[in-house]
Amino acid sequence: MDEIEAKLRLPPGAQPLGHYARFYAFDAPGKVIAVYVVPEPRDPPGEKCEEVTVDGKSRPVACPPPHAWPPGVAAGRRRWVRNRREMPWIMDGGCLQISVTYDLKSGKIERATCNGYA
Repeated sequence: MDEIEAKLRLPPGAQPLGHYARFYAFDAPGKVIAVYVVPEPRDPPGEKCEEVTVDGKSRPVACPPPHAWPPGVAAGRRRWVRNRREMPWIMDGGCLQISVTYDLKSGKIERATCNGYA
């Protein structure tokens, strides 16, 4: 991770590296893949929730438990996972997600791109 991050040039439009939760896995022989995502913030404490009733009015309800996405990895943190299926993935989001491919033999970053938009 240190070696990859030291060589990495973030693509245009990316946020600073510390804003991303970073996931790494070995992929094809001799390759490391990484996915960097900007985490969604935790739900604010004391948040009020309501639902719309059949008659179009609203009523207060209990909020679901607080969550963070991706679970277990905050901005500025990183984690090795077993494979790409364990990495978070968003379908679009532009530079909220960056995909990286690193070649272990050459020691070069082959790809570092923002996700694009759907």
